[in-house]
Amino acid sequence: MKRQHSVWWLLGALSGCRAEVPLLPGVDASVDASATVDAPATVDAPASVDAPATADAPAALDAPASLDAPAALDAPAAFDIPIAFDVPIAFDVPAAVDVPIAVDAPAAIDAGPVRRRSAIGVFRPSDRTFTLDVNGNDLFDGCAVDRCLPSFTATGDVPVVGDWNGSGHTAVGTYRTSDRTFTLDFNNNGSFDGCSVDRCITGFGSVGDQPLSGDWAGNGRSAIGVFHRPERSFGLDLNGDGVFQDCAVDRCVGTFGETGVTAIVGDWAGTGRSAVGIFRPSNQTWTMDRNNNGIFDDCTIDRCTPNFGLAGDRPVVGDWAGIGRSSIGVFRPSTAGWSLDANDNGTYDGCSVDRCVVAFGRSDDLPVVGNW
Repeated sequence: MKRQHSVWWLLGALSGCRAEVPLLPGVDASVDASATVDAPATVDAPASVDAPATADAPAALDAPASLDAPAALDAPAAFDIPIAFDVPIAFDVPAAVDVPIAVDAPAAIDAGPVRRRSAIGVFRPSDRTFTLDVNGNDLFDGCAVDRCLPSFTATGDVPVVGDWNGSGHTAVGTYRTSDRTFTLDFNNNGSFDGCSVDRCITGFGSVGDQPLSGDWAGNGRSAIGVFHRPERSFGLDLNGDGVFQDCAVDRCVGTFGETGVTAIVGDWAGTGRSAVGIFRPSNQTWTMDRNNNGIFDDCTIDRCTPNFGLAGDRPVVGDWAGIGRSSIGVFRPSTAGWSLDANDNGTYDGCSVDRCVVAFGRSDDLPVVGNW
């Protein structure tokens, strides 16, 4: 039997079948017989047949111990019966048959977080507004497509962004250096709704500290931190309660880098935890604590990247290629251009290999990065 063009053909041929049957003495006969089986050319069969997967057959057949047969059989001595089958059998079968299949599987499969490449944005200190590239095409497409947030908090504040509620989306915030206050858009609606709805953290750090944010605990939520410039040390709110308790509860990272450096934060090893690093504007070198032990071991253990950027560039960090690991980049105020190390090799390889943004923002803007 074979199938061709949704038609099943049953082909068979039997010829020269001969059965020898012994005769009783005195009987001599021969019968030539032929038989042809006419079968319907077409058989309409159901689209699917439910049959048991296993047929239970009796292990043995109960037969009588002896058969009463006549003393002589009136039968031909030989059979010479050609039997030929050449009967096409067509089944009308639909092209597709939906057959339910039951599979024991978990109700849900956790494939892990969906990774998106980081998108850029800017904070304009002159009017305290944010402009965010929501669709991630490295262009400002207007406030109807991208996101424009009106005045957020007060003059003199600096931007800080993070995933404050663990939703997977980055929200904005600001830090007021004069009184060390963080104001965070906890519900991510682009407006400050007061400390009972959004989040206000006061008295964290010291006057003049650089504000930071990162997922210090690896729990999917951003928490705040500060970089003490004179000591080149970090104070990180490890438990995320908005209070720096002490180094036994939260995290303290001792002297890291040199005077005049800018602190950076990223997931350098792709572990899901943020680690610290520094950018040295004087020679555009980067030092990242890749093993996240809070100490700069050396460039073979941690990561050192020389000469990425130009004098006057501002450092930015993001997952530029959506690989689950942070890479470096720069925002150039003179042109409002961005150069992002998309292949994460620590070298700027040009716009055909890395990621270039011709102009997003203005010369007086401060760059921000997130998953808007």
